[in-house]
Amino acid sequence: KTRIETNLLEMKGVISSDLNLTDKKVTVIYNPTKISIDDIRKKISSIGYDADNMKRDETAFKDLPSCCKNEDEEK
Repeated sequence: KTRIETNLLEMKGVISSDLNLTDKKVTVIYNPTKISIDDIRKKISSIGYDADNMKRDETAFKDLPSCCKNEDEEK
């Protein structure tokens, strides 16, 4: 949760982010004149998670601590 939220908040144009661990969805409030939804998806993917239709970066996923991986994601 913290990993995703913190990485998103570091992006220029992101105002807030909140990851719901139950449904595994992140709500992001952002300024669309400064950042695009695709930039947000790319950031999430680059830290090792799927973001909508954008697949995770496999190297980043492998580097995640085990506590940050879902058992279903490792298969």
